[in-house]
Amino acid sequence: MQSLFNCAKMKNLHVYYRANRAIAMINNFMSKFSFYNISLLGKGNVKYVPIGIDVIHNGSKAIIQELERNIDTIKPDRS
Repeated sequence: MQSLFNCAKMKNLHVYYRANRAIAMINNFMSKFSFYNISLLGKGNVKYVPIGIDVIHNGSKAIIQELERNIDTIKPDRS
């Protein structure tokens, strides 16, 4: 996460995949760290992409396909 936010400061687009964690919970926890800059989320430099429970239940192949689909759509500099 620190690496993503440090690079996002340079206006690169980054993706953080999360599995069924509420964004508010992530923000609350991460806000304790000095590198965490919530304004980069608002600017779109860091995108939280959820991996749904249905995808997880379908196994690793489904997860990889979902990751690839998001990478093709979002085209992040880093994920």
